[in-house]
Amino acid sequence: MMACRTVREGAVGLRLTSTASLLQVKVARLIAEAEVLVYDDLGAQELLAAAPAWAEQVYVGKRGGTASIKQPQIDELLVKLCKQGKRVVRLKGGCPSTFSRVSSEAAALSAAGCAYELVPGVSTATAAAVLAGLPLTDAKLAGAYAVVSAHDAAAVDWAAFSDIPTLVILMGGRALPLIVQLLQATGWPDSTPVSAPLWSLS
Repeated sequence: MMACRTVREGAVGLRLTSTASLLQVKVARLIAEAEVLVYDDLGAQELLAAAPAWAEQVYVGKRGGTASIKQPQIDELLVKLCKQGKRVVRLKGGCPSTFSRVSSEAAALSAAGCAYELVPGVSTATAAAVLAGLPLTDAKLAGAYAVVSAHDAAAVDWAAFSDIPTLVILMGGRALPLIVQLLQATGWPDSTPVSAPLWSLS
């Protein structure tokens, strides 16, 4: 998730976690001080309860296969709120620093002269494995891991990951059968251990 704030002409903060149970103290303070919360899907909604009752809440979630707000519109909204001098918290679901549009939003704010702050947190890319009891690395078995987006599974160069001991695949639920076929085609053996948590954080 991403927490953003604006002070004076604006500051934006980023938080990388997915649920209220992992909420950082700093992010909790930013939310409690927010005048506007701009939020999307994937767990952000439960954090809204920590905001002041009078704070404005703006939903900008995007779902595949449904009509959704476009990223340039979100960028413009954040800049507009910043220019109004509002204290803004931008809540993003999933891993905002990984396979998200945080770079687009940060670039828009920078171009508009809006100061912003990125507040790190917990990435689901690693947290999902920890909560499932699965270490991503092992001193004897796996000295490295890679994180890949399967949003467009057919376009991924799966062969590039053939020598990586552990592969973390995000956004791959709908394409799971295709991903299995593509991994097998690039040399991953049928005996490869696999874990597919549907909901990793709560």
